[in-house]
Amino acid sequence: MNFFNLNSHEINALLNNPDIPKVILEGTTYYPKKQLIEWITSNSIINK
Repeated sequence: MNFFNLNSHEINALLNNPDIPKVILEGTTYYPKKQLIEWITSNSIINK
Protein backbone atom coordinates (compact mmCIF):
# COMPACT_ATOMS: atom_id res chain seq x y z
CA MET A 1 0.00 0.00 0.00
CA ASN A 2 2.97 2.30 -0.42
CA PHE A 3 1.21 3.41 -3.58
CA PHE A 4 -1.33 5.20 -1.36
CA ASN A 5 1.20 6.33 1.25
CA LEU A 6 -0.69 4.64 4.12
CA ASN A 7 0.73 3.40 7.40
CA SER A 8 -0.10 -0.06 8.83
CA HIS A 9 -2.94 1.25 11.03
CA GLU A 10 -4.57 2.98 8.08
CA ILE A 11 -4.22 -0.15 5.95
CA ASN A 12 -5.84 -2.32 8.65
CA ALA A 13 -8.73 0.12 9.02
CA LEU A 14 -9.17 0.20 5.26
CA LEU A 15 -9.15 -3.58 4.88
CA ASN A 16 -11.65 -3.98 7.73
CA ASN A 17 -14.15 -1.70 6.00
CA PRO A 18 -17.07 -3.89 4.83
CA ASP A 19 -17.55 -1.74 1.71
CA ILE A 20 -14.06 -2.33 0.29
CA PRO A 21 -14.14 -4.10 -3.09
CA LYS A 22 -12.83 -7.63 -2.68
CA VAL A 23 -13.12 -11.16 -4.00
CA ILE A 24 -12.82 -14.20 -1.72
CA LEU A 25 -11.82 -17.44 -3.43
CA GLU A 26 -11.24 -20.61 -1.42
CA GLY A 27 -10.59 -18.62 1.75
CA THR A 28 -8.12 -16.17 0.18
CA THR A 29 -9.10 -12.52 -0.12
CA TYR A 30 -8.10 -10.58 -3.22
CA TYR A 31 -8.44 -6.83 -3.75
CA PRO A 32 -8.86 -5.94 -7.45
CA LYS A 33 -6.44 -3.06 -8.02
CA LYS A 34 -8.59 -1.01 -10.41
CA GLN A 35 -11.72 -1.21 -8.24
CA LEU A 36 -9.69 -0.56 -5.09
CA ILE A 37 -8.14 2.59 -6.55
CA GLU A 38 -11.53 3.82 -7.73
CA TRP A 39 -13.06 3.10 -4.32
CA ILE A 40 -10.30 4.86 -2.38
CA THR A 41 -10.34 7.93 -4.61
CA SER A 42 -14.13 8.20 -4.74
CA ASN A 43 -15.82 11.05 -2.89
CA SER A 44 -17.56 8.62 -0.56
CA ILE A 45 -14.30 7.40 0.99
CA ILE A 46 -12.46 10.74 0.91
CA ASN A 47 -15.20 12.54 2.85
CA LYS A 48 -15.31 9.98 5.67
